[in-house]
Amino acid sequence: MLVEEYRKAPIGWGIKGPGDTKEFRLGAKDGLACALSVAVTDETLEELIAIAKDPKQGKSRVLLLSALKKRRDKNPLAKQAIAELANDPDLKDEIASWRKR
Repeated sequence: MLVEEYRKAPIGWGIKGPGDTKEFRLGAKDGLACALSVAVTDETLEELIAIAKDPKQGKSRVLLLSALKKRRDKNPLAKQAIAELANDPDLKDEIASWRKR
């Protein structure tokens, strides 16, 4: 269910309610990305990786990276995904920052 809702959640900016004229950053996708990152298991890791690789899901994908970072030393799929995502324009700065720490 979380994956389905994440994929459907809008990206970007929007009006919060009727009569509003100021646009606000839409945050549901970010919240769902955080939930996915925490809820991932070894059985669902491949699905999370597929989502992280999908540029149509926007910059909220950076929030999925913590799940991969946590598993990179124990799970070869996570390590491989990080290597592949290291050149993604939305994710590369976060992944590069891990090497600096």
